[in-house]
Amino acid sequence: MKSSEIKAALYNWAVSALPDTNWSVVFANQNAPSPNRPYVTLRLFARQDIGEPYFEAPDEYGVAVWGKDREASISVQVFGENQGDMDVTEDLFDSLHKETVRTFMLRAGGLVFVRHLTGITDLSGLMGNGIEPREQFDIRVRTAVVIEDDVGLIERVELTTVFKGEAGETVYQAVDTIGD
Repeated sequence: MKSSEIKAALYNWAVSALPDTNWSVVFANQNAPSPNRPYVTLRLFARQDIGEPYFEAPDEYGVAVWGKDREASISVQVFGENQGDMDVTEDLFDSLHKETVRTFMLRAGGLVFVRHLTGITDLSGLMGNGIEPREQFDIRVRTAVVIEDDVGLIERVELTTVFKGEAGETVYQAVDTIGD
């Protein structure tokens, strides 16, 4: 699963878990102005392969499939207009344990929720003349990466068997052919 597909599944999860349409969901570190508050940012900040890849034999067309598990770490930040908006952070955090979210939003998008990497952290701070309510948590999800490789087919194999005597002379020789 590519990062764009991971982001799409995460976006669908976040939008579905928000209380109403007054909230925006954006990806962090975009070259664009911040939306009006309240909004949620998602940041896919790390991906790593888990375990060893698996391989399948080539099919009748010479296409081999290999795959591996990959985990991705995501940071979720909630930017509110007032402190009451911070309940949304808990809604998002807790929604990951709902079977409906796990089944329909994440698994349907190719992700499996693994665990929370952090609890909810209050990052509120002075912004201009007031306090900007902001909270954050990190999660880890797992996905599968499947890659097809056109390795081709071996259409003909020729095997030559030679037995030599003690003096090095050939005492038996045979050529076997498999294929065309």
